[in-house]
Amino acid sequence: MKRCPTCSRTYADSNMRFCQFCGTVLVTELTKRPDSSEVGNAGRPPRSDKNTPAMPSQQESINSHAPSPQYTRSATAPDDAQTSGGRIVLTVMAVLSVLAIVAFASVTVVRATKVLGELTTVSIDPSLPDPVIPSEDHSAEVSYTDPQPDYSQAEESIAAEEPTMTEQPATVPDVVIVKHFTICAEALTWEEANQRCQEKGGHLAYITSREELESILTEANKTDLRFLWVGGRTTISGNTVQAAWLDGTPLTYINENDLWYPGEPSGRDMTADDHVIEPYVMLWKIKDVWSFNDNSNVCLKEYKSYRIGYICEVDEEVYR
Repeated sequence: MKRCPTCSRTYADSNMRFCQFCGTVLVTELTKRPDSSEVGNAGRPPRSDKNTPAMPSQQESINSHAPSPQYTRSATAPDDAQTSGGRIVLTVMAVLSVLAIVAFASVTVVRATKVLGELTTVSIDPSLPDPVIPSEDHSAEVSYTDPQPDYSQAEESIAAEEPTMTEQPATVPDVVIVKHFTICAEALTWEEANQRCQEKGGHLAYITSREELESILTEANKTDLRFLWVGGRTTISGNTVQAAWLDGTPLTYINENDLWYPGEPSGRDMTADDHVIEPYVMLWKIKDVWSFNDNSNVCLKEYKSYRIGYICEVDEEVYR
């Protein structure tokens, strides 16, 4: 039989090494067997003359022969106070173990910090001369005489070999507006023609140079068209008629080169009885000569439809 020295629990299993309640190593408990002289023929100790115990009942005899459990409580099992005392001892031991670990870790951190401090400490050679501080400028930096060899020549040679980098100004690409003109053979009012050009991503044409006019006339002469709407409008202010493109810029190239039909722009159709206002600019061909004239949508009734058309312009930004 084995017994726990801490909680005094006993175990019948001789192979058990540790207490199942507190984990203490079990000790073997020696039990004294009765001499054969004290045991009667029936295997029982002889009755004494005084205080002879009564014979056990049948139930007690059965219980005495029943197999013993794996462990039994000792007759001297500790009470609740003793059990609580053992638990307190275990708790104190666990706390002391934790404190010991924390103390060891703290010592380790302190030592590591000390070692790192020693490694990062800069030591100055006492053989070096005292720093030279210029008397005239007390804010100047402290300088030391360098006992090492002079590497200035080597540094100069290396610097000479390195290519020098010069900052180049950022180049901004030039944006050029390229005009694309399209001559359309369709008899429409000026408003309808401009709407068709907008649907194509442009507007009625602005003719602002000789090159543009010549390229348009080259294509127009390949058709039967004679009356072409362009993107100009006229306004009447008193006795003055002013013409401008849809973006508000004046018709400078046309005015300076006298490309209007004689007597135009008039602002009104002086040949009609009601002197209809002519608010739109048209490029037309009269007597095989192309010129500019202000006109109205009434011309759709006066001119043959296959002779009427319009010029669209689509601008494209090109980076160079």
